[in-house]
Amino acid sequence: MKIGIITFHAASNYGAVLQAFALQTFLKQLGHSPFFVDHHHGKIPKGVRRYVGRSPKDTLARWAACRRRSVFEDFRRRYLVLSEKSYVCEQDLIENSPTADAYICGSDQIWNPNYLKLRKDERAFWLEFGKKEVRRIAYAASLGVSSLPPDWSHRIAQHLERFDFVSVREKHAVPMIAELGRSNVVWVPDPALLLTADVYERSFHLTESEQNLVFSYIIDQPVPELVTRTRKCVCKCLSLPSIEAYERSSLRILLGGVPDPCRWLSLLKTSRFVVTNSFHGVVFSLLFKRPFVVLPLEGATVGMNGRIESLLGRVGLEDRIVKQFDIHRITELCTNPINWDFVGEKMGDFAAIGSAFLAKALSAADALPRNTIFPVGGSVVLKEESYE
Repeated sequence: MKIGIITFHAASNYGAVLQAFALQTFLKQLGHSPFFVDHHHGKIPKGVRRYVGRSPKDTLARWAACRRRSVFEDFRRRYLVLSEKSYVCEQDLIENSPTADAYICGSDQIWNPNYLKLRKDERAFWLEFGKKEVRRIAYAASLGVSSLPPDWSHRIAQHLERFDFVSVREKHAVPMIAELGRSNVVWVPDPALLLTADVYERSFHLTESEQNLVFSYIIDQPVPELVTRTRKCVCKCLSLPSIEAYERSSLRILLGGVPDPCRWLSLLKTSRFVVTNSFHGVVFSLLFKRPFVVLPLEGATVGMNGRIESLLGRVGLEDRIVKQFDIHRITELCTNPINWDFVGEKMGDFAAIGSAFLAKALSAADALPRNTIFPVGGSVVLKEESYE
């Protein structure tokens, strides 16, 4: 089956491109022919404007952004299959839709109202393109908020009617979607969790030898003092230096470069400990069995913590979230071993739910009713509850 995927594959973000690679790889394992709808959700300045800003500082930032983009563009060219046509706006996508037997939207925060408000045109990520008979599937779509703005409920309910199968990435999103009239929503894992660690190791030729480093990956900076004190505490407890995997300084980016996604994974995999507030930082810590602490996001992005809380609740590691500095608790998290056998079993069960969902959603059984859910390793079950 030819499958068109639309997600944030074009973002200069490690989690975005790695989850895209994972979904593509998993669909290939199922025997399908996936490709990414090359839809760009942000305009990049052309010509001189791409490199020259309104001030020296702005110019430096533009150069650094170009360097960062080039690293991720290289990864996409090497590892992702893109549509022949590149779409620059929703209307272009609607008028010249790529041919496919099925469309999948997800994963990532493609349904985040705060993001869609900025776009002003939300049709692409609700699959409002292509022929009506093409099967439409949402896989691990994320709302990225703990509650929906009042004016969004009706419009999302209308969009959901277009889908044959719907799944979400956060547990709390299941009742949110159900309240909009879609009771057959399934809670599934991020695509990155559909693959085992050895698949990434083979695909990207990851480094094998362990390095005595603390891997720090902090995005959307939370409380700076909490980050600084926690990182110092971890380094002191383990007697190790840290490496920051997300560089914000334009000058340091230009002088030292940006690790590509393969290098980023190698650094995480071979580290001794991980300090992060990134969902995919947590995902790959689990896959590569790296002990970690999570510093939750604050302010406008606090709603994004749900994705981490859902996942850690699933594998019994909620205690890894540190909301305020506590030297004794952080020391315990550094020294107390994680039961990786238990975690691995829970992750396997969760991955099986995602695998079953995709296998059935893409099967030849076109007549499956819309209140069909797919439990782990079992046959099709019809009932009201969607994930318990």
